[in-house]
Order: sequence, then structure tokens, then C-alpha cells
Amino acid sequence: MRALGSPPVAMAAPASAAVQSQAQAQATEFETLLVSRLTAALTSAAGLDGSGSGAEGETSSGPGAQLLGALVPQALTSALMAGGGTGLAASLVPALEGRTS
Repeated sequence: MRALGSPPVAMAAPASAAVQSQAQAQATEFETLLVSRLTAALTSAAGLDGSGSGAEGETSSGPGAQLLGALVPQALTSALMAGGGTGLAASLVPALEGRTS
């Protein structure tokens, strides 16, 4: 109920199933991209990217170092996203659906 003289409260209409699905897909894709970039930076900082030097001067060179450098971020990203991600996508979905709260 509303008090006398107060304007009606505007309620956001629920998003259609197509809009919800598209918003969820976009949010998950963005979260996956962000996690991928973060794991690549982590791998590089740890010296596992095949560049030959880590954060504290360790070296990682050899025939498999570049392959390892490419696979580690992919594996970390896949594992994080399979476990539900960071929760960022769930936070973004309402904004992508056009809801303000």
C-alpha cells in the first residue's frame, strides 16, 4: 500500500526469457574474458609463460615452457569458471537486463 498523495512506485517489468538468457551469456562471457586475462597475468608473473624469467628471477625456458605458458591460464580459467566463477556475472546480469535493482 502507498500513503495518500504519494506517487505509485514504478516496478521494473521482469525481463523476458530471451533477454535473461542473452544477459546471462554476455555476463558470463565477460567474466570468462576477465578471469582469462587475470590468470594469464598470474602465469606471467610466476614465470610460467615461457618468457624465461619469473617475478623473483627464476627462469622457465625449454621446449615445453611456451606450451605450459599457454595451457596453464586456460586450465585455471576453465577450473574457475566450472566452479561457478567469481560471481561477477551474477552481479552484472540485472544491469544487462535493464533492471536497476
